[in-house]
Amino acid sequence: MRKLILFIFIIFLFQVIEINSFEPPISCSIQTNCNENTIFYMYNNVDTHVSKTNTNWPQKLCCSSDMGNSCNPDILNTPLFKLYLSSDGHVSLTNSNYPEKVCLSVNNVKTGQGNIACTLKYNNQACDQGQKCIITLSSSDDAHVSACDVAGSYPNKLCCGATVCPPGFTYDPLQKTCIVPAACYVGDVESLTSDPNPTSLVFS
Repeated sequence: MRKLILFIFIIFLFQVIEINSFEPPISCSIQTNCNENTIFYMYNNVDTHVSKTNTNWPQKLCCSSDMGNSCNPDILNTPLFKLYLSSDGHVSLTNSNYPEKVCLSVNNVKTGQGNIACTLKYNNQACDQGQKCIITLSSSDDAHVSACDVAGSYPNKLCCGATVCPPGFTYDPLQKTCIVPAACYVGDVESLTSDPNPTSLVFS
């Protein structure tokens, strides 16, 4: 039986996944009770510090189950900011001496299968399309934080968004798109069928 090696290269437009448009919808907001995942803790919802460990602090950044706070390099994540102390600290986006990193991650998505990024918007600028305000900061360094959209929120918004690639795709940071790599198929010329297993290449 004759076999034909078919080389198929397909590039799809990326699928933008807004932080609040997963299925089920994602919401990330400051609450007193988290029904799903807690990202970090706050003593108050305005002009306050952040903690990674003080679970008795009454205010929390809560996200639904698709999101987490893993900084594991194997999991799709981005740093939100750093804390001077993990238990009770000011936050910084720029100070390398702040040792405690706080991350926002997309659960069950590996590095390379998408992109997650945060941008600080100054002076009450709107978040970019596909991003959502996570928290507001008094400054980019040595800062207090406040919740978004509450009286007393700061004019500097930390806006975050994610791109999650469909299964089998990888994220290309240069093209800022999801692509599927070249795949080799073994095809039966006579029946015009193909075997999509790239490891079973047969030459005859």
